Amino acid sequence: MTVLRRVVGVLLVVLGLASIAVAIASATVWRPSDVVTARASATDVAMITTAPGVLDLVGEEVTLTARAPGGAPVALVLGDERDVAGWIGSDPAVEVTGLASWTTLATQERAPGDGEPTTGEDGLPDPTTSDMWLASARGDGTASLTWDAPAGRVLALAVVPGADGASPELELSWPREVETPLLVPGIAVGAILVALGALLLVRAALRARREATGTTGASPAPVPAEPGAVSSAPGPEAAPGTDQGPPSSAPAPTPATTVTAAARSAMTRRELRELAEREAAEREAAEKAARAAERRARPRTGMLPAVRRAPATGQTPQVPEPQETATPPEPEQQPTPDATRADAWRQAWGFGQASWTPSAPSGGPDSTDRASTADATTTDDASTSHDAGADDPTVPPTTTGGAR
Repeated sequence: MTVLRRVVGVLLVVLGLASIAVAIASATVWRPSDVVTARASATDVAMITTAPGVLDLVGEEVTLTARAPGGAPVALVLGDERDVAGWIGSDPAVEVTGLASWTTLATQERAPGDGEPTTGEDGLPDPTTSDMWLASARGDGTASLTWDAPAGRVLALAVVPGADGASPELELSWPREVETPLLVPGIAVGAILVALGALLLVRAALRARREATGTTGASPAPVPAEPGAVSSAPGPEAAPGTDQGPPSSAPAPTPATTVTAAARSAMTRRELRELAEREAAEREAAEKAARAAERRARPRTGMLPAVRRAPATGQTPQVPEPQETATPPEPEQQPTPDATRADAWRQAWGFGQASWTPSAPSGGPDSTDRASTADATTTDDASTSHDAGADDPTVPPTTTGGAR
């Protein structure tokens, strides 16, 4: 996997650099010229002209240059289509019809017009001596003009006057705006590819370093068994009433692979996901093992629980003394409103205690006689009080029961 990442990273870096190089070359080495220059020459004729629409073929601004071999005088004029045609007449001339390429003008022989051809020892006259032209220029060997207005039906005419019989050459130059559409996209794509390739290479190098130094993970150390854990292997069944012995400890589950924080930060998402799944599986296995050990520690169905003898340690176990728990005091009972009203009524009428409870005899015949004598005396007093209340109307009647 590391080797594949390195190969892909190198390929991405190479492609990115190539894309950047192509983009820069398209804006420098392969960039077209800002000026389109095309030439045309006449053969065995002393005049060369242009067809309508040629002067603004590439742009509105055009620079015309006429040349004559051997430094002979040459004239260059711009005029209306009718004026140029009348000046040429029936003399032979070469006509420029367009662009054969970005550097060559397409030409053809111009059909002769009306009239007689020019004859004489002096040759063709100089057209710059006339004032019917829109613009004109004359020079020895070279003549140049610049036209930046809409051409329309304006034509150009280059003439080598005199009897030398030399043929002129015409050159047209148009400035233009050259665009480089591949520059920005090429550089952007190249930069992205280089960045991706560098990222893959860096990650591959970090992974190789982790594998070499062993920081990816350490071998799990054994964990001591927790107290109270039982052995995973079931022992022989003990008979009822016999000592089964202390339970044996079960091996603790192996913990998840220890990974440092630095190693986690250098891991990929897939590696982190795999590590989390592995840790979850180990935790689930540990929980299952703990539940299984707990089930094995329980007595089997149908067995009588046996008291296990504590291991002999040479010391007598100390039983803690029970501690007395403080009893909160009982709340005093408050008399009910009915009982309080009845006691107040009895005291107001002179009955004293509302109820009487005989005390238990302490024993012997004397106690019994004294209790009987007291009962009789109480009965006689009550009867006397009743009779007195019956005779005296001011004394309220007494009752021992019923509604008051």
